[in-house]
Amino acid sequence: MQRARWGHGCAALNGKVYVIGGCSLARHARPAVTSMETLKCCEVYCPKEDAWTDIAPLQTARSGSRVVAVAGRYLAAIGG
Repeated sequence: MQRARWGHGCAALNGKVYVIGGCSLARHARPAVTSMETLKCCEVYCPKEDAWTDIAPLQTARSGSRVVAVAGRYLAAIGG
């Protein structure tokens, strides 16, 4: 991943792995509880290219959500 995170949602769809939201230290911050932020950013991993790519962000930052693939076409982020 391009951004270290925890508490993110994750799901596979069409041979790719999608990582949605989560928590991370603010960029360039020293490790401290006050430096943590909930993320809007999302990424996709393509195993064929062995590469992570940023994709459209969430409208609202979320952590602890569950992500599911729906009908082989869509991702749904629930909760968080």
